[in-house]
Amino acid sequence: DRETMPSDSVYIDTGMSSASEIVFRLLSDYRIKIPKNVANYLLAGIYLDTSKFVKNTTRATMDAVSKLMAFGADMGTITDWFTEDLESYKRVHSLVSNIELLKFTYALIKGNEGELYEKEELAKAADEALKFGTDASFVIGKLNDDVVGISARSKGNINVGPIMQGLGGGGNITSGAAQIKNKES
Repeated sequence: DRETMPSDSVYIDTGMSSASEIVFRLLSDYRIKIPKNVANYLLAGIYLDTSKFVKNTTRATMDAVSKLMAFGADMGTITDWFTEDLESYKRVHSLVSNIELLKFTYALIKGNEGELYEKEELAKAADEALKFGTDASFVIGKLNDDVVGISARSKGNINVGPIMQGLGGGGNITSGAAQIKNKES
């Protein structure tokens, strides 16, 4: 039931840290000069998707980071972009307080009844849940009245990408997400 846009080309590489790294590699392969603002956006995508260079980071990832900085990307700018909002921080930690450990290897977090969340809040809660000795975490919360979001994270022992793909989303071994729309609407 997923709608797809027809394309002659598909660029999927689950070994890369992020879509931003894939885009950087394509721009590099075609020798396209990257403007400073685009270099910042690509670096921000890598920074976010690797949880500040902690997850799914390879030598190739760091090579991309180095080259983006040579194009003018600035880590100070990037970290400023990700300054946290206090209210959002509280909501993420409220979500984490709902953690259920399943067999001590999985964490499941369900959003509070009647509360709406941002996708980023679900992702941050999933990252936080990995701090408690779990191999994978799954966070479920309403994004709006008709859509439930699921964010999944893994330390690499469990591939969460195919799980999220099975729910209509996507991801890789350490990070994935899906959105499920209410069929009754």
